[in-house]
Amino acid sequence: VVALAETRYRAAEQDLSLRVAEAYFNLLAAADARRSFEAQRLAFERALEEASRRFEVGVAPITDVQEAQASRDLAAAQELEAQQTLDAAREALTEISGEPVLAWAPLRADIRLDVPDQTRDEWVRRALDGNFELIIADAEVGLAQDDIAIARGAHLPTLSLAAARSLREDDEADSGRQDSGSVALQLSLPLFSGGAVASQVRQATATRAQRESERLGAQRLVERTTRDAYQGVVTGRARVLAYQQAVRSSQTALQASESGLRVGTRRLLDVLNAQQQLSAAQRDYERSRYDYLLALLRLRAAAGQLDAGSLAEVDAMLANGG
Repeated sequence: VVALAETRYRAAEQDLSLRVAEAYFNLLAAADARRSFEAQRLAFERALEEASRRFEVGVAPITDVQEAQASRDLAAAQELEAQQTLDAAREALTEISGEPVLAWAPLRADIRLDVPDQTRDEWVRRALDGNFELIIADAEVGLAQDDIAIARGAHLPTLSLAAARSLREDDEADSGRQDSGSVALQLSLPLFSGGAVASQVRQATATRAQRESERLGAQRLVERTTRDAYQGVVTGRARVLAYQQAVRSSQTALQASESGLRVGTRRLLDVLNAQQQLSAAQRDYERSRYDYLLALLRLRAAAGQLDAGSLAEVDAMLANGG
């Protein structure tokens, strides 16, 4: 029972570490989104000013002004929504830490994109040996087995030893001081208890079967979550690299659209769409980096290896970490 309580405590510590990381990266993602929509709104405001100026001199149609106005208004609405999401993320982190979150460190641009140091099957074996939930399930099966032995013990004979001593002094009586003692050894053999003991044994046996089924379910869940976390690391690394390339391509596309607008081969709408595509690619890139690091932490948690040292490694990747 003591070992079970200690394991549950360690599992709670690991869960806290993972919740802190998730809340912190959600905060960073929300801050990135708000900053992205703000930059997008400012860019659309400049496009609106330029479209209005070109329309006034008669070199641009009114549709350019209307499209720029619509894009600016949409970006403003998205910025407000992103600010609300940021406030909620900040409150979620405050709920865990118990202290107001006034500032945060962003993730550095040059983080390492490591692959898992072992194969997926090896990580599954590590999880089967070290996962806290599985260790808890094993302990509960053992306790249920002990309960069966305890219930069956009611059928066994009991041997009781009783000792007593009495001391009496009476100054007025002729007998004076009386000192007596007794020792009794009693053997009790239960013959029939109305079926109560047999019922308790059946109940304990059924409880053990339930715990074994729960243990099997926990094992299958651990295997699945470990494989999912492993694949999340591998896929997450590939997504980071893909979105990184998407940002570069979107920047090139925006530059081409702006150049085409100046020489008259592109419309303002093309520039606005290219700006939106770049902003979306940048947000997806930042989010993919957070998801990759979270997948690494979840993989370690599945194997029961997520501790303060794991968080310290991630903290060193922050702008003012380490």
